[in-house]
Amino acid sequence: MNSICLEDAGRKIGNRWAVRGAGFEIMRGEIFGIFGGAGSGKTALIELIAGRAVPDEGAVEFRVDGNQGVSSWVSLASQKPGLASDLSVVENLRLFASLWGVKRRSRQSRISMFIQLLGLADVRGRRVGELSQGQVTAAEIAKSLIPVVDVYAIDGLIERLDPAVRKRVWEYILSRKRHGETFIVGTSFGREASMCDRIAVLVRGSVVFLGTPNDLVAEMNSEVVAVESMNTPILKSQISDRFGSVVVERNGMLEIRSSDASAEAAEILSRSASDVSCLYLRCPTLDDALEELERR
Repeated sequence: MNSICLEDAGRKIGNRWAVRGAGFEIMRGEIFGIFGGAGSGKTALIELIAGRAVPDEGAVEFRVDGNQGVSSWVSLASQKPGLASDLSVVENLRLFASLWGVKRRSRQSRISMFIQLLGLADVRGRRVGELSQGQVTAAEIAKSLIPVVDVYAIDGLIERLDPAVRKRVWEYILSRKRHGETFIVGTSFGREASMCDRIAVLVRGSVVFLGTPNDLVAEMNSEVVAVESMNTPILKSQISDRFGSVVVERNGMLEIRSSDASAEAAEILSRSASDVSCLYLRCPTLDDALEELERR
């Protein structure tokens, strides 16, 4: 597989376009992020790329040495786990290894490796129906990594893992990228999107940005003024009235994005210093950029 090419691909769910007009190319050995908020169309787009759904318009093509075709060789970790609840973790992994045609001589070693990687050693013999939601998520990702294929897609699951397991999964993905394997990661979190080589940002079913995470942040051309106050509702109203800016309340802080953040910070202090407990400037994040795109 040299690349996956989407040509104005769209998919309907019922009478509604879940995603429409998606056009981009995913290259071999790339970590490609599908970044967007809840309801943006991430899952619909990933299922198109993974061959789990047929486009209602446009096309999704796998290109190998200039030839075009459709491939089913994408292993998907879905938000709707495909695990048998009455089988144990290891029984599920053996089943999927067999279905995917993993060679017998490497089957057990791969199963053991991913059980350790996903932190499932202590529950390997337990039925999936008895696991916690976090353990089911880990087992679903392990299941998707068992096959030896060209492309792996993980839809909104990495961020649900425990921090130590999440770190190991990303280390594994980065190591396999060097061997030419391709990973497609769907996420609503800038933390995960920042690990990708390129991202497609989805807003209300449309791709509104395509490029590197750094490019997306650079496009904002702004900083963030973060203000903590003992009189948050009053100060929020004052700042909104004075600057005509969108004021976001996050983690007990008021945040304003501005291309002239230093001047705005100075004016806030000059007008409302007695109401300000803490004020600082920070660079925008991918989460800030997504919020900005969603407001347009």
